[in-house]
Amino acid sequence: ILVGGMSYAAASWLPYLALTGQSRSVYLAHMYEPMNYSHQDAGPPHLTYPGNFDADGDGTTDAVNKDWLAGQFDPIDQFKAAKGAPVAVNEFGVHRFAPGADRYITDMMDLLETRGINHALWVFNTSYSEYATVVDDFDFLHGANANNHSNTSSALLDVIQGNWAQNGIRP
Repeated sequence: ILVGGMSYAAASWLPYLALTGQSRSVYLAHMYEPMNYSHQDAGPPHLTYPGNFDADGDGTTDAVNKDWLAGQFDPIDQFKAAKGAPVAVNEFGVHRFAPGADRYITDMMDLLETRGINHALWVFNTSYSEYATVVDDFDFLHGANANNHSNTSSALLDVIQGNWAQNGIRP
């Protein structure tokens, strides 16, 4: 049984989940924080990772870096410690053209692996060619240039493939 919280299974909603009582339940979180960075449009202004910007909408500038991202895992860490229940991050990612996307994914994957959290990178590509050139923000095969809509190499793709290559148990 896969159980996610409100707000598209945002990690901040984990504390509000009740356990199912079923031993095979896994509690889910999606990690796209900060959303204004991970889902930014291709045009200016550009938020860069790591960088300094208002990441949580409170009107103050945050130093958004690996330490900041680690803090976003607090609800997951607390839920696991308090409930003893497994948590998986079954969605995380960043628009392929976000400045610093390769460092962001490097840090996210490191934080997930360090915690032993099963995870799945959100990849969106389609075989419907007319749609593939319109909505390909999460098609990492298309590289860092938002105007490119065909397969190419990129630092982000290198990070993703490098991390996946380390997985000898579940290739």
